[in-house]
Amino acid sequence: MGADLAGRIAEASAVRPTPRQLAWQRLEFYGFIHFGMNTMTDREWGLGHEDPALFDPAELDADQWVESLAAAGMRGLILTCKHHDGFCLWPSAVTRHSVASSPWRGGRGDLVAEVSAACARRGLKLGIYLSPWDRTEPSYGTGIGYDDFFVAQLRELLSDYGPIFSVWFDGANGEGAAGRKQYYDWNRYFAVVRELQPDAVISVCGPDVRWCGNEAGHTRPNEWSVVPASLRDAERTASNSQQVDDGRFSRQVRSDEQDLGSRDAIATSSDDLVWYPAEVNTSIRPGWFHHPTEDAEIRSADELFDIYCASVGGNATFLLNVPPDRSGLVTAPDRLVLSQLGERIAELYDADIAPAAAVSPAGALDQQGAWTIDATGGGLVLSWPEVRQLGAVIVEEDIAWGQQVERLVVEARTVDDRWLQVAACDSVGYRRILSFSPVGTDAVRLSVATARGRARLRSRVIGAEVLGDDLMKQDRPDGVSARMVRLGYLVAGFALLALGIIGAFLPLMPTTIFVILAAGCFARSNRRVESWLLEHKRFGPTITAWRAEGAISRRGKTLAAGGMVLGYVLFLIGARPDLPVALFVLAVFGACAWYVLSRPEPS
Repeated sequence: MGADLAGRIAEASAVRPTPRQLAWQRLEFYGFIHFGMNTMTDREWGLGHEDPALFDPAELDADQWVESLAAAGMRGLILTCKHHDGFCLWPSAVTRHSVASSPWRGGRGDLVAEVSAACARRGLKLGIYLSPWDRTEPSYGTGIGYDDFFVAQLRELLSDYGPIFSVWFDGANGEGAAGRKQYYDWNRYFAVVRELQPDAVISVCGPDVRWCGNEAGHTRPNEWSVVPASLRDAERTASNSQQVDDGRFSRQVRSDEQDLGSRDAIATSSDDLVWYPAEVNTSIRPGWFHHPTEDAEIRSADELFDIYCASVGGNATFLLNVPPDRSGLVTAPDRLVLSQLGERIAELYDADIAPAAAVSPAGALDQQGAWTIDATGGGLVLSWPEVRQLGAVIVEEDIAWGQQVERLVVEARTVDDRWLQVAACDSVGYRRILSFSPVGTDAVRLSVATARGRARLRSRVIGAEVLGDDLMKQDRPDGVSARMVRLGYLVAGFALLALGIIGAFLPLMPTTIFVILAAGCFARSNRRVESWLLEHKRFGPTITAWRAEGAISRRGKTLAAGGMVLGYVLFLIGARPDLPVALFVLAVFGACAWYVLSRPEPS
């Protein structure tokens, strides 16, 4: 088994991305534009055969779409050229169900051409979405007849609109058990893409880019790009795609298949291993198309920033849908959020303090600022002449060398010269953003404990001021922003303070404990107070140790236990309680003391 596992790891280490996959990964963040007949009918899934006269967006401005996406830092745009209803946003020669039969632009419009030109002007890449399911086309369900129709449309889109970076196929189908059955000739479709756009990745129901498994923006704890080849089965992806227009699929998170590429996962599979990286897709609104009733349900910049950090910062790309309204414009609230998101992303990378650090071992970085490790691992220490407030570390593998790192540990040096673990992960890949509660330190140590082979890494260290409102994502439910968490701490602080005040008049109330807890909540709700505590010579290391590993120093344990004993004695003297009450309070204080004393000491 040992030899077999070693061979499997060597096989995984040797897998590399294709040039098209590498170029796609470097885009990192790009937009989806869902716009078409559904926008006019206020539906998510059209029924097919809608009157083309309904399509007449009076203010449509493709440049405004592109500028809105660019403001968020997106580098590409994928347009839904045809959704499931079958209405085409270009004048297709093989159907009359298109913009050519609409009053928009006098029947001479071509929205794909307008978006292509707008992307070229702004420097964004263009991608196309073409739905295999077509509820209008009569040949759907006839087999080769529909394949011919679909390939003809695909050829039009791939021949007439310049370079395409992504061809996005999905498996959504709501025909049901009694509906028309069409078995797609995927290999034929893929061959057309390779012929006409060899640099384009084929995404989702395709061999180049893997769907993350949900449309909620949820990411795996550790995402691997080297996975068993069976995951590229387009029919398997289609079976897991949306089959019912129930309005809930876009926020549904699937918890299965959380581990696709670890040692355990690839050891239990006999499939060939392939480079099949993940794309995380979700919408800025509950639906994929614009609906006026959802204008108050736009995701916040904080929530989208969390998804960005978990996707782009989790070895995936981020595809964010932004649907224009019926007039043909991205609405002002959506544009505001996109602008705020772009500012947060720019601030994240601008806050890198690694260039100001001294590096150990000396000479570890090459001319591009990268360092290398072999299969035995390795490490790097970054240090500064004074204490800095840190909130995240970003580590990147040069994936042209494959994906190699299996265990990365991040440690901060304390004032008493100990190394305290603040973050760790079991994969890195293209980029890994590891955020943690703010910590004051003058040095950070990055250690690769396990690797599959030789790797080339780059690292950045992010100041806590940028992430001050970004309490760790895993500490709160999806949809709950950091500001909401801080507000919760503030409310809890006032509630505990009120209980402490009431306790001053009730002998059985542990007033001191309530006041201490209230102080902790107030500190957690205010960044300045929190920063002051973290920088304090005495309090800072204690708080950092507690946050990182639930540890309490021996001195802290002694003070806490002593305070509880003193508090209990004062309670007995002041309240003179009956024996049952005294025993009950003793049990409460004893449980608190036991919890404190049982915590580990800082390593």
